[in-house]
Amino acid sequence: MKHFSLSLIIGLSVLGPTAELATLSGLPSVQLELVAEGLNASFFLVALKDKSGHRIIGDQIGLAMVLMPDGKVLDTPFL
Repeated sequence: MKHFSLSLIIGLSVLGPTAELATLSGLPSVQLELVAEGLNASFFLVALKDKSGHRIIGDQIGLAMVLMPDGKVLDTPFL
């Protein structure tokens, strides 16, 4: 536990100035946005090219689910 605490303190002291420098250098900020819930471990999101607003979410258990424009996931998998 002592080693973990020391690693955490060292890590935070190293990351602190780096994060501050990134802000000062004008890099764009990145944010996460929740688009769907109830999936196991999604790992990709693809917008369909038909301009319908539907998106496909790949789940790690082997399913591709349809995400509707209103944010709901269809019960029937796409694949």
